[in-house]
Amino acid sequence: MRKEYKKAISRAFEANVKRLVFPFVLVRPKSSMIVPGEDVYEWIGKNANFFITVVPQRSGMNAFGLEGGWSVYRRFPAINFRPSTHIDETAGVTLLPECTFLLSEVWGDSSALWLIKELPSSLDEITREQLKIDPAQAAEDVRPFVESAIDMIIKHVIPFYRLIDERLGSIVIENEH
Repeated sequence: MRKEYKKAISRAFEANVKRLVFPFVLVRPKSSMIVPGEDVYEWIGKNANFFITVVPQRSGMNAFGLEGGWSVYRRFPAINFRPSTHIDETAGVTLLPECTFLLSEVWGDSSALWLIKELPSSLDEITREQLKIDPAQAAEDVRPFVESAIDMIIKHVIPFYRLIDERLGSIVIENEH
């Protein structure tokens, strides 16, 4: 992902996260599971800490995805890989003490990415891709995609996190990792 788009996405998410019902806050967890360039937002629920991670694509695509997760241990999930589980609306969710998953699975899309700009296909486009993008243009380019992601979080993820927080309150975690 172009660094201009990454900066614009970070700024737009930070500005738009205020629209969320829950008080998500940008955090910098001490975790080897966080890759440089990812932004992590945290909400502290009654029974667990809940996370939204903005994941810029590293495959040369100008795109980003979202991951979610929770931990009853009040930390960023300490798991061996991300995502660590799948959310299936039809089968429900296994209440693990901590996990990570693709947020798009909450609304039934197993691999949603917000593609800001297609990869260049001609030599002329590749040459133009080497030019710096004005920050104002980058902000304008990413705005509709960040707003779409925030809308999906409001519509699907917030109710889902509320439900999980309630359900986690009814289980007993026997021992910590």
